[in-house]
Amino acid sequence: MRTDDFHLVRIVLIDSYRKGDIVAVRLDGHVNVNGINAAGKTTLLRTIPLFYGEMAARMLRGEQSKKAFTDHYLPRSTSYIVFEYARRGQLCMAVLHSNATGESVQYRFIATGYSRDLFVVGQSIVESNTQLYRHVEKHGFQCTRALTRSEYRSIIQNDVDRRELRSLAGQFAFTGSGSRLSHIDRIVTGMFVRAATFRDLRSIIVSSIAQDEGQLEIRDQRDKMDIWIRDHDAYVDIMGEAGRVAGLVEASKARASAIVSLSLTKGHLIALERASSTQLHAVKKELKALEEQVATERAQVAQKSAETRGRLSGQDEALKQARAQLERLDAQAKRYQDEQFENRAQDEERLPSVQADLEMQEKSLGALVGNQRSVTEEYERLELQADQRTKAKIADIEKDRAPIYEEIDRLKGDCEAHYQGLESVLRKEHERALHEAHEEARGYAERIGWLNGRINDAQASPELVMQKEAKDDECEKARCTLEQSRKAREDTQRARQAEKARFEDADRQLGRIHARLQEHKGALQGAMQMGDAAPGTLIHFLRAQVPDWRESIGKLASRELLLRTDLVPEIDEAPKQSLYGVRLRLDRIEAPWHAHEETIEARIAQLKSEIDAEQARHAAQESVLGQARAALDAAVKAEEDASRAYQTADERLRRLSGEQQSLKRQIEESRTRAKKQAEEERRDVAAQQKALELEIQQMQTAFDRTVRENAAARQQALNAIEETKRGKLAAIEATIQRERAELAAELERLKAERHRSLAAKGIDPDTLSRLETAITTLRATIDRIRKDIPVIAQYHVWLQTQWPQRPAYVAQVEAIETEVRRLKDELARIQADAERRNAAFMKELDALEKQEHRIDGELSAVRVRIEKLSHVREDADAAHADHDAAHTLAYLDEIKRTSESALLDAEKKIEDDVGVILRAFTKHRGTAPDRFYESYRSDLAAHSKRGREWLPAIQEWFASRHLEVRRVLRDGASLLGQTVDEFYDALRTFRTRTQSFSRELQTCIDSSADFEKITNVQARIQTTVDTLNYWPSIQALSEEFRLWVERQDDERQDDDLPHQEFCQALRRVSQCFERENTLSADLVDLIQLEIDLVENGRHVTVRDEKTLEHVSSNGISYLILIVLFLGFLQRVRKDAPVQVVCAVDELKNLDLGNTERLFNLLDRHRVTLISAFPDADPEVLRLFAHRYTILEERRIGSVVLDDDLEPAQPREEQSLGSTQFAQAEEPEGSTESVVEPDRLATTLEEDPDHV
Repeated sequence: MRTDDFHLVRIVLIDSYRKGDIVAVRLDGHVNVNGINAAGKTTLLRTIPLFYGEMAARMLRGEQSKKAFTDHYLPRSTSYIVFEYARRGQLCMAVLHSNATGESVQYRFIATGYSRDLFVVGQSIVESNTQLYRHVEKHGFQCTRALTRSEYRSIIQNDVDRRELRSLAGQFAFTGSGSRLSHIDRIVTGMFVRAATFRDLRSIIVSSIAQDEGQLEIRDQRDKMDIWIRDHDAYVDIMGEAGRVAGLVEASKARASAIVSLSLTKGHLIALERASSTQLHAVKKELKALEEQVATERAQVAQKSAETRGRLSGQDEALKQARAQLERLDAQAKRYQDEQFENRAQDEERLPSVQADLEMQEKSLGALVGNQRSVTEEYERLELQADQRTKAKIADIEKDRAPIYEEIDRLKGDCEAHYQGLESVLRKEHERALHEAHEEARGYAERIGWLNGRINDAQASPELVMQKEAKDDECEKARCTLEQSRKAREDTQRARQAEKARFEDADRQLGRIHARLQEHKGALQGAMQMGDAAPGTLIHFLRAQVPDWRESIGKLASRELLLRTDLVPEIDEAPKQSLYGVRLRLDRIEAPWHAHEETIEARIAQLKSEIDAEQARHAAQESVLGQARAALDAAVKAEEDASRAYQTADERLRRLSGEQQSLKRQIEESRTRAKKQAEEERRDVAAQQKALELEIQQMQTAFDRTVRENAAARQQALNAIEETKRGKLAAIEATIQRERAELAAELERLKAERHRSLAAKGIDPDTLSRLETAITTLRATIDRIRKDIPVIAQYHVWLQTQWPQRPAYVAQVEAIETEVRRLKDELARIQADAERRNAAFMKELDALEKQEHRIDGELSAVRVRIEKLSHVREDADAAHADHDAAHTLAYLDEIKRTSESALLDAEKKIEDDVGVILRAFTKHRGTAPDRFYESYRSDLAAHSKRGREWLPAIQEWFASRHLEVRRVLRDGASLLGQTVDEFYDALRTFRTRTQSFSRELQTCIDSSADFEKITNVQARIQTTVDTLNYWPSIQALSEEFRLWVERQDDERQDDDLPHQEFCQALRRVSQCFERENTLSADLVDLIQLEIDLVENGRHVTVRDEKTLEHVSSNGISYLILIVLFLGFLQRVRKDAPVQVVCAVDELKNLDLGNTERLFNLLDRHRVTLISAFPDADPEVLRLFAHRYTILEERRIGSVVLDDDLEPAQPREEQSLGSTQFAQAEEPEGSTESVVEPDRLATTLEEDPDHV
């Protein structure tokens, strides 16, 4: 090892690898660790990447990863991992221990080499968190505070950006001050884990290219973009309605004109009302007497109608009672039927028969059991009795037929008399009403003849002709006034357009000044950044390390290059006055301003002065803009005054023209008015005549219908009486037939009993039982019949007294219904007659009544119109002036309708257009137009005028306020466009730097690396930036942004907002943002790595891990990665004298030839290998400077080849194996030699110093 280099000396594990022991492994030469499986070889090797700053948790694999790193390596507060290393001959230590809770790893640097006394006091190990710092300081050596992994990593790699860490990096970094070992931990770890993914390789590449830790992103900009897009859309939407403003102004003028016209109209209506009231008063006097006569007539009709209604009410009540009586009778009949009273009544009639049967059965029983009489004689007697009894019953039943016939004849006679009398009354009433109707029809015919004589022509009124001539003169004067007003309006319009052009030019000038001010502020920020360059930048290094850099590199390096932090500058010990072999005459190139602190300060002062000047110009231009706005407002007001004067003159001419046409129409109308009135009255009388004829037809039809209904009711009543007769006679016949059937059954029964009795010579038990059962049944029947006798008696009374009255009840209901219909028809006729008489009476006074009605109707219409115009203040002069004949109600109606229509149209247009504009204001909530709307909403909400209240605010927006929003949008577009442009430029730069990195890596990969079967290993690196889904979007936005900036620089451009293409591109970029509101580029994913090599003379390209695994053997594949890693190391380390220790697990798959080539390659690249070679051949072991084996319980022994065992062999080889077995000083204890089958000797020396 050179004394001016940087190299690891050894690693010491205290109370870590073995509990309570101190284990040390030399690292100042290639190291081999041997041992059985699971002995702890890999556990030892995994500590090596920690020195370079690798994350501790990343070194755990498999089951180990379920616990914390400290649980495995630093389980106690006395556990340490110590790396002793040399910095140009000066020994230092990097110490790892657990924190106070034992959950994470902490790091310290100690400014001296390893000594047991620094960690052990007596037989106790110093505790890391409570004693180590004071203990080391007590020995007179510097010990840093506990550092985090990121702090330790930045110090050991000399890649610091914090001021407090820079001094520590100067003391403890593993490289010189002019170089960095950025991300060397990833390279060393990649070589160790062997299964390094291509992503890990790409990550190492990215870390060497980009300054953004592998990630480029636009963070927290989507919301700003969306807000700007919404603001811009809102601005475009609202400004798209600018064309409506002129229409709103015209609509507002039209509304004012309509209100003036309505005010005059109301005044004229008031004058017309006054004239009509006077005329109406005179007519009413004449009508008063006639109205009294009409009232008397109406009273008489009302009295007659009331009398008829009274009779009708009485008949309605009688009908209600008759229907109730019939319904009660039918309900009683249904109850008797449901309770089978007819059958029960028949059972009562059978009571004597049942009693006789009982007697007979009892006698039969006596005959059966007695010996006094003959059986035959007894049964003959019983048969005779049964026959006589039945004949007697039938004779009694036949007596009921005669009363039935008598009752039915009486009911039919009553029914015929009732219906004949009713028809006679109806016919007399019909004839009377028909006579009255025919008389009234003759009166209508006479009236029509009289009206035909009244129809003639009428002449125009001379007064109307004179008034029209005067109106013609007024119209001619009004036309002259209108022409003068039109010329004055055109002059003010030209003046307003000139002031508007001045205002817009002043606003554009203010925008340009604002843009220059922002540009100067950006330049000032850049100059201040150069003046206070951060540590780690190239300019910071040059200022600190290269005094005359301003006269060399300072003349060529750009400001952006000087501010970069990824260039890792270092001092070339043998500088040449050339640039990559090209010599330049730098004395002919002036150093730029950013090369000298003085010029930077001068530029900062200059920029501040220019900013002050621009701010002054900005304020002055704002004043100019304010003056231009005031002049524009004055011009607008003058134009509005002239427009109002023109509008007033135009309205007067139109009003006079309307009055002129009104008089002309009145002249034409006066010639035909009388004729039309007569024709209208004739049409009315003809219509009444036709209605009367129709009424006569309806009276005849109603009478015919009533007669038919009366006949139908009579027939229905007779049918009901006949049906009652048939029912009663049928009941008598059924009773007779039942008696005869019962007799036959009884005789048959007696005959059977007699035969059985004669056949038996004794008493038959069955016959005796049957007779006894029959006697019991007959006695029960007799008891039931006797109980029913009272209710059956009531049934017979009802059947004889009430039920026969049902046909009469039915006839009564139908008669009353007929009377009710007749009274209703009579009432209708009374009312119709009254209406016809009233109409006839009024027609006789047609002339007077027509006049009264016309005047009153017109007066009412005038008052209604005045009431409808209550919201309009009348013109006082017009209201008090004499009535103008031209101002007829029709004319004023037309003026009112036209004015109201114009007012409604104007208000609707105002309401609709204001609604459209307000919706445009609020279409995008939260935007500037919406905020403008909200600033007025609360104040204007209480004065709702269907949108009119918004007119001043809308005019204010389109006149001036939108310009402020436009300036904000312009500034926002500049900021957002610049952000995306910088992001796009960073990706383009990354693409360019990747290409440069690929070329540089080609020069750093050792082309002489030549292994068996594998030669010419090279790497090719490309980017996939162009395939990013958002690449076209940000590219398009960047292009549109730059075009817009160019247009901004062109003062001839009037539109200072980005064009629609910019907005569309920004919208597409916004849509590309991810959920986290970030547009990011994982630079690792944008790298494509390809490894080219020659395998057995065959060219092979490797693009992923799987392909690499299939290239020759596993060991050869790993050699390919080592060549690539060495290229990475060389590019990071460059010419810095840093000896790197790399751990490699199990290289047993390599043959001796390739192993020797690998060691030669590592030596050329200043790389020390610590590797586990289980069962290695002696030839391979000879390649290692230090050889260890791990025995049981993780005891470490030195491995000595037998041909090295010479008497003069020094003890140093054995003294550094393990403090447990061999220390630098002469240890005490025993030595054990073990001879293995491969002729290796393992020397074990016990350590008595166990702590």
